[in-house]
Amino acid sequence: MKHIIAALISTGFLICATPNSAIAMDNKALAKKHAKIERQFPDVRHIKADNPVLIPNKATMIFDVREAKEYQISHIANAVRVDPDISLDEFVRLYGKRSTGKNVVFYCSVGQRSSQLAAKIQTSLNELGATAIYNLEGGIFNWHNKNRALVAPDKSITDLVHPYNGYWGRMVNDRSKTAYKPVK
Repeated sequence: MKHIIAALISTGFLICATPNSAIAMDNKALAKKHAKIERQFPDVRHIKADNPVLIPNKATMIFDVREAKEYQISHIANAVRVDPDISLDEFVRLYGKRSTGKNVVFYCSVGQRSSQLAAKIQTSLNELGATAIYNLEGGIFNWHNKNRALVAPDKSITDLVHPYNGYWGRMVNDRSKTAYKPVK
């Protein structure tokens, strides 16, 4: 009996000592985070990963609002990477005229950074004639969890996604498909 109690206590310590990144969250955590983002950015429209607007076409511009190291692992096909801290003036200068008559979709890992950028620039893009401005619901993690296609920098299909960090990466259903560095 003494050995069983010692084993249970040891197991408890091992579980408590396991890094957070090794404990997976379920899809409810990502949905809960998205609900919080919607409350934080009430003026930003959100689009689901299965919306036909996201099918690559000339009427849609997709912006990846993650750091370069994240984008280098994978991104949605035809997505243009923009720095999460890009200024309104710089974004309008670079992409404003190109957004005229187009749906503009922003995404990041879970939707926080992309919603922040969408909120900052949507008035200007609307004035320039953008058809609609959206944030991708659940970000690239939700996209990945739904087994939607991602591409590597060489445009080849990949099933890897950058986890951002150990905490947020727990929202990726299959942690074996996360990477911090490009796989060669």
